Amino acid sequence: MHGLEDKYEGVVPFSFLNIDDPGTTEIQNAIGYARQWRPFIVILGPDGEVLTDPQGEPYRWIGVIPGEWVDDALIEVLSRGG
Repeated sequence: MHGLEDKYEGVVPFSFLNIDDPGTTEIQNAIGYARQWRPFIVILGPDGEVLTDPQGEPYRWIGVIPGEWVDDALIEVLSRGG
């Protein structure tokens, strides 16, 4: 993920939540996080909504995934002005 952080610096903000911090509970609930999911990656829009792919599926991944999946999703979102 940190390689993507560098690639999209100044274009896409990245945030990392500490799930053990009670101050993050509200956002965990808003994005549909469950404690057994680690890591949990989600692409949010400017208003905090979970963005979806062209088929309407949420950009949300559970577990270790290839960075290319997130990169491809970010390219798609940015291509439509997201």
